[in-house]
Amino acid sequence: MAGDSAIRAKMAQLAEIIRDHQYRYYVLDKPVIADSEFDQLWNELLKLEEKNPKLRDPHSPTFEVGGGFST
Repeated sequence: MAGDSAIRAKMAQLAEIIRDHQYRYYVLDKPVIADSEFDQLWNELLKLEEKNPKLRDPHSPTFEVGGGFST
């Protein structure tokens, strides 16, 4: 379905943005957005995944657990 491909593309876009911000926050220790903005992106992706479980990427950041330690 055309709708499915648009939803899948949006989910992939959100996942890419989230991963970029996670890298900036956890690895570089230089976040560029507020935590509340990150939470909005995360919640948007999570809602799309909950509404469309068959389109959910098994490598989605919502499946990942925790992060490393910062020194």
